[in-house]
Amino acid sequence: MQKILKGTFYSVCFLLLSISVLAQTFKAFVNAGEQALQNGDYYAASEYFMKALEFENDDLNVKYKMAEASRLFNDVNVAAYWYNQTILKDHDNRYPLALFHLAMMNKMKGEYETAKNLFFRYYSKHAADSDYYAVRARKEITGCEEAYQLTQRALPVEIKNMGNSINTVYSDFGGIIPGDSVLYFSSLRFEVTDEKTKRPLSYLTRILKSSFLNNKLNMPLPLDTSINSVDLHTANVTFSSDRKWMVFTRCTSLTKSDMRCELFASRNVNGQWQRPFRLPDSINLKEFTVTQPSLAARGADGYTLYFVSDKKDGFGKLDIWKSEMTTNGEFSSPVNLGSTINTDENEITPFFNDYTQTLYFSSDRAEGLGGYDIFYASVAGNDFSTPVNAGFPLNSSYHDLYFTTSPDEDKGIITSNRQGSLFIKSKTCCYDLWEYEVLKKQPPVLDTLLVLDGTKEEYKKDTPKIKEARSLLPLVLYFDNDHPDPRTLKTETRFAYDELYNNYIGRKQEYLREFSKGLDEKRKQSAETAIQLLFNQTIIPAYMKLDSVARLLSDELNEGKKIRLVVRGQASPLASARYNDNLSRRRISSLVNYLMRYGDKSLADFEKKGSLVIEWKPVGKSMAPASVSDDLKDLRNSVYSPAAALERKIEVIDVIVE
Repeated sequence: MQKILKGTFYSVCFLLLSISVLAQTFKAFVNAGEQALQNGDYYAASEYFMKALEFENDDLNVKYKMAEASRLFNDVNVAAYWYNQTILKDHDNRYPLALFHLAMMNKMKGEYETAKNLFFRYYSKHAADSDYYAVRARKEITGCEEAYQLTQRALPVEIKNMGNSINTVYSDFGGIIPGDSVLYFSSLRFEVTDEKTKRPLSYLTRILKSSFLNNKLNMPLPLDTSINSVDLHTANVTFSSDRKWMVFTRCTSLTKSDMRCELFASRNVNGQWQRPFRLPDSINLKEFTVTQPSLAARGADGYTLYFVSDKKDGFGKLDIWKSEMTTNGEFSSPVNLGSTINTDENEITPFFNDYTQTLYFSSDRAEGLGGYDIFYASVAGNDFSTPVNAGFPLNSSYHDLYFTTSPDEDKGIITSNRQGSLFIKSKTCCYDLWEYEVLKKQPPVLDTLLVLDGTKEEYKKDTPKIKEARSLLPLVLYFDNDHPDPRTLKTETRFAYDELYNNYIGRKQEYLREFSKGLDEKRKQSAETAIQLLFNQTIIPAYMKLDSVARLLSDELNEGKKIRLVVRGQASPLASARYNDNLSRRRISSLVNYLMRYGDKSLADFEKKGSLVIEWKPVGKSMAPASVSDDLKDLRNSVYSPAAALERKIEVIDVIVE
């Protein structure tokens, strides 16, 4: 079975065998190095080959193997040195790939001009071969030029190491913050020792959890043994957005760097994670590895599970696949994401942003800065848009993996072995968690944005957090046509707003198609642009505010405040007055449901005690402009038009401390 990233996310950053017990001979060290190389223990192999070179420093074969072991251990600088030493002495061209790998090491060091020239030298010698290395070298000639251009267009992003309270000299990776208060990540820091000698035999990966206290993370602790296996690697945890499901990886070591992994899931029942179960054989094929899950919301229908596998019928080495998951934990047969996302290289560590409908992943394709780069692609019907490089400095010339982001994509976590990561031997051997934040200019204040129902007298009890919440008003939340609960006269719904929102943005492609149907090319382009703006600049950004307002309210209620929310609900004119009045009430009801479930139902407790009062103001279609169509025969304008969509909304128009 192929190597699983050959140390990429389970780097061995420690010496597992003591060389002192070996006979002090050149041959003994070479044999030990070759055995370690075969076993995937690249650090030990490099140590043995280095000792061998102390005996015979001109041995070409050992120089090349020293370069190989260092490359596989992610020791970029040492690998580059020994590949160069090999090339200088290789007069018979016994090691033709030394030139290719030297070019790749220079690209990973960010030396793009040197790397481009080396790739050109290799391609010039092997253009007729048409094998993998010749094809890749040709791609890398332009890839190095593109990488340099990316570094010249630095994004306004601040990125910093999360520090030694989280990171260790071993590999720490896969950080996610599924809510506002807890960090989960995986770490290869747990020793398995020999009971007699007490020396480390190997190291295991486990999932850890760290909570925020006063904006600082507490000491991370491993999850209990119901999740973390006693004798298997456990890693790559993901959660559904409703926190009802957890999916993670368990791996068996085949060699020091080669693993076979499977996916397991656990369900949250009454706040307790249940005993994990192995996903079905249709996903966990025994002869292949399955790893790195990411759960995406699919509305009331359940979830989409994205994962990585080297299973057959893929496009390259490791591909990204998906399986549809029901709310009861049943899975469909997996489907490859196709050639839009997957290439003949490795595509790994997927992360799906439910709010922006964007897939992030890493790939070692040629169109990157070096090593693994982060790419992103938006949902486009049943497929994805062409992936785009996330840019510098989110990407470095080293390996950048496990990208996660906040809902509004202004901050998140990256796993990287870039310089500045903690290490024992090589500066680039091991992985750390890095946090980033997008630096933004403050938007201008629009004085005419808010029309308040209350008077200034009502705001004398304001606290800083209430003022902050009011600065986000009016909080406008938009709805799909006739939702929730179509074609009924009910005044309440069981759905929460976030469920309705996820379903709504999932229909974006339908809106694009229907609003542009039958138009000439120029008008079609304008119509599609209008729908893109509707979703990307109105519906999605509006939803981004909801969690912030709910969090601020929760904080103040926990401080003993009594708060009144004023919520107005309205509809487009496509129905009778009575129907739209009831529809407006259902829409307000969905927001109430969201708030009642927020913060482990803590807001529901405040509502029962009377500390939180929600004032309903349903206005139906009475506020809809006359220009908005109410023609059932003209669905393009009465349902799919931005004008109609902008009237299907509720607004939190005031927050008052009683």
